[in-house]
Amino acid sequence: MKNDQIQKEAVGEKQTLLLSREKKKEENRREDKSAKGKFFITMIVCMIFGGFCGVAGVKGLKYLREQNWDFNVLAENLTAFWSCFGRYMMIAMNIAALPAVLFLFGRHKREIEAWDGEDDERLDEFDRKLSIDVGIPTILMLLEMFFYGIGFYGMVQMEDKESIIFVVDLILFLGGTLYLLFHQRNVINFIKEMNPEKKGSIFDFRFNRKWFESCDEAENQKIGAASYAVFRCMQGVYLFSILALTLAGFFFPIGILPLTIVGFLWLAQTVIYTIKSL
Repeated sequence: MKNDQIQKEAVGEKQTLLLSREKKKEENRREDKSAKGKFFITMIVCMIFGGFCGVAGVKGLKYLREQNWDFNVLAENLTAFWSCFGRYMMIAMNIAALPAVLFLFGRHKREIEAWDGEDDERLDEFDRKLSIDVGIPTILMLLEMFFYGIGFYGMVQMEDKESIIFVVDLILFLGGTLYLLFHQRNVINFIKEMNPEKKGSIFDFRFNRKWFESCDEAENQKIGAASYAVFRCMQGVYLFSILALTLAGFFFPIGILPLTIVGFLWLAQTVIYTIKSL
């Protein structure tokens, strides 16, 4: 008697599951039908636009070459411009931006130390301000690398023989990077003083992992949401970069290296995301 009851329950559960699957299939068909038209229309429009840009690019390139345009000279001029731009931007950033981050952190630090501890809602405000104090030096450090890189590349390509310029650029780059690194160390240590549960030294190669493990559940959720937002954004950035580099290849002798690098980065990000999400 008991076995018959168990069998009936199993049959009922199976029928319920089958019914649920049929309902889901119908729902999937409706969703696909409503989205299919928009998807294919968008794809057709993009194909037409891409074909128009390709034809226009080829025709325009042919016309410009008939007008004796030398794209190699244009590329050299752009290289020289970006080289000077990167050098002057690095100088401007070291003069203006680096003292500014110190001033901003000092103001936030004094504001937090003067807090009387009564208004708990200000804790979220303090967290946001300290996050800004951590994030801005990171952005500036990346800009230091970028500006130094394009300046150095331009100097090599233009065969600039003035070694003093190379030395000055190197000193600015190393000085600015070390300044930002130690400033970020001070911010991180202050955050750990205010939150004793936080772990990790910025000079530790496993700092990010230790810091993540010392965060609470709410902070980990914010980090996860931010990581997913970056992933979605970079999918579009990689796609746009590949399209832009492909079009640029019609006019300038950029070679396949830029496309290879962007494609490798896109593939690496997608593979890592896929593996970690399993």
